[in-house]
Amino acid sequence: MKTSTVVLSIILAVVAVFFGVQNTQKASKAVAILDQERFSRMTAEEDLQVAQAKVSSLETEIKRAQGKLKSTETIMEQTKVMNEDLKARLDKAAQIKTRLEEKINELSQISGGVTTGF
Repeated sequence: MKTSTVVLSIILAVVAVFFGVQNTQKASKAVAILDQERFSRMTAEEDLQVAQAKVSSLETEIKRAQGKLKSTETIMEQTKVMNEDLKARLDKAAQIKTRLEEKINELSQISGGVTTGF
């Protein structure tokens, strides 16, 4: 009876050790999976931070480009107004020139028919 108790105790001890080792291996695998999960999350968070920094940088760049565009549009509008003003002045000068030539022709006909070569 003593032997059978010792044998039974040894078998129980071996089974307990087997289950203990098996549970330790499972726990190790679970810890490894948890560590991998943590690493993945940290990597994802770092990637997200980098992406957010890029987005912020691009938004700043867009605002700068929009400011330049607005400035260019303002300059274009000012140039358009100046061109229209210069065209109006040129048209007015051409009208004045035409009237002056007509008056010179009238005066030359009155004064004796002397023509000028315009």
